[in-house]
Amino acid sequence: MKKNYNFNKDPKQLSDADISKHMDFDSVLNNAAAKVDPGIPKNTRRPKFRWLKAVAGAAAAILAGALLFFGGIGQKDKVSVKNEVVIETPYVDPPFKNIKPVFASHKIKNAKGGVYEFESGSKVIVPDNAFVDKDGKPVKGKVDIKFREFHDYVDFFMSGIPMEYDSNGTKYILESAGMIEIYGEKNGERVEIAPDKSIAVELVSNIEIPNVNVKPNFNIYRLDTEKRNWDYRGVDKIEFVKPKTDKFRNDTTYTSVFDENGDIVGQKMAIISTDPRQAQISQIEQRGKTELAQIERSIPKPVAPIKPKKENGSDLVFDFDFETAKITDRVRQYEEETLVNQAQNELIEMKEKYGEVLWQVSPRNGAFDESKMEKRFADVVINKVNNIDFEITLSNPTEEVKFLANPVLSGENYEEAMQAFSAEFAKYEQEVAARESRLATLKGDLNERINAEKAAVDKSYEEKMAIYKKNGRDDLVSGEMIKQKVINRFEVSSFGVWNCDRPLPYYMSRVKGDFVDKKNKLFNNKPAFMVDKSRNTVSKFYTKKDKDVVYNKDSDNIMWLVTKENKLAVYRPEKFKDLEREGQGKVKFVLDVVDEEIDDEDDVRRILRF
Repeated sequence: MKKNYNFNKDPKQLSDADISKHMDFDSVLNNAAAKVDPGIPKNTRRPKFRWLKAVAGAAAAILAGALLFFGGIGQKDKVSVKNEVVIETPYVDPPFKNIKPVFASHKIKNAKGGVYEFESGSKVIVPDNAFVDKDGKPVKGKVDIKFREFHDYVDFFMSGIPMEYDSNGTKYILESAGMIEIYGEKNGERVEIAPDKSIAVELVSNIEIPNVNVKPNFNIYRLDTEKRNWDYRGVDKIEFVKPKTDKFRNDTTYTSVFDENGDIVGQKMAIISTDPRQAQISQIEQRGKTELAQIERSIPKPVAPIKPKKENGSDLVFDFDFETAKITDRVRQYEEETLVNQAQNELIEMKEKYGEVLWQVSPRNGAFDESKMEKRFADVVINKVNNIDFEITLSNPTEEVKFLANPVLSGENYEEAMQAFSAEFAKYEQEVAARESRLATLKGDLNERINAEKAAVDKSYEEKMAIYKKNGRDDLVSGEMIKQKVINRFEVSSFGVWNCDRPLPYYMSRVKGDFVDKKNKLFNNKPAFMVDKSRNTVSKFYTKKDKDVVYNKDSDNIMWLVTKENKLAVYRPEKFKDLEREGQGKVKFVLDVVDEEIDDEDDVRRILRF
């Protein structure tokens, strides 16, 4: 049987009186039944219970749209699927109804106005008598300003605020430099901004730009929930936040260090580069240094033999049995325990190899009282203090003597020691040469690999620049996409959602696909979301069989949807890379359902991080 449907795409907006009139559902049903043409056979009329369900659902939806604040519910999109089902969704549609938006709040005396700086660094500057009540009269007392900010794709997704922009029939995606929602209340009731007043906003954001010497172009838009579009309000008066300088050195430049969420975690001294390759190449070079150090440690250095030292015949020379002394190595006292006794081993080795070892008082002592050596001492402590000197401590119950000394040889002992040393040193040099040869091979391999990685970065950069030029994005060709802290300055003339944006065309890379989970169960008629890492925005579309999916094949992408169980099903960047390798025919997007409850925004950020 042929089915006839009458879809009204632009229904007349109902007033509060209209809504109230139709809240009497029994009356609505009776009136509707009376209008049924009695000439139509009963078996061709729609069943009454189906009609009741449709009217009741529509009336309830309209009522909700009228009563709830537009930040959660607004006008509804009508999406036709298979020409049979109409899905009604609010224009502003947060994906998780259990997670409520969090607003910063500050009370301002209406008669005086004032400036309030939020924790993020953003400010609102309110003039005196800026607020009026629903009757247009100036508000007396304090007004509670509610303010929240949106900075990245998770913020945009969680808010449910659309990022699409229609300009004269051409659709764009809005890339944001920051967005706010602001409103005012007095004793729980909404107030408005007076017609002749406006609130100045300074919105602090971190954005990626190609060149720190050229300010990017962004516009200001206000979300119009009646027209279901963004209303252009002017140009964003964007201002760079200059890096702080060392207060002791004015010539030192410091740049901020950001974490993965875009928050400042510190500062580093640097020259700001506009070359996008520099950060990647620096990381590769740093990794090369780390691997080089690992290679150096993997082949231990040969231990150089100890060169005998001949007593000079002028400084005081003495002998004692140092094997009974307490010997420590002050130079290595913080290293491994096996090295602590190296000084003792060194002295014992000298005695074993060269025979009698004498001690010569070091000339670095300055004046030395030889008479102190004629006394009897019960204890001897020897500390190696550097590569030349040992500190000798002689003590008895009543006195302690400290001085620097060097182990030395004399006569035949010295001559024999030098012969043995020469042979050992020749062997040592051979071992050093063999180690250097092995290191040279490993370092050469490492250097070749590091250079290949840096060359790949250069090649990728050049290819990306060519794509930017081909797509008319000459603004990105000039240099590095640098994370830069900025202040967006604009005037708010009415409460609501305001966005610092620029409209960008949709990408042309597209594939047709179906959406399933790992059990091959279809996801149909579900809102899905797509993020391109190189653009600060999120796009939304509805899943269906053979859906055209557009994405940026030259960037990392992530796609997801919310299941009926309120969980996230995700299609990750590596799978998009597989699409490029496998070609662009019909695609089955197999989304991974993350089996976790979504309780707050942190859960979403953790799952969707890429």
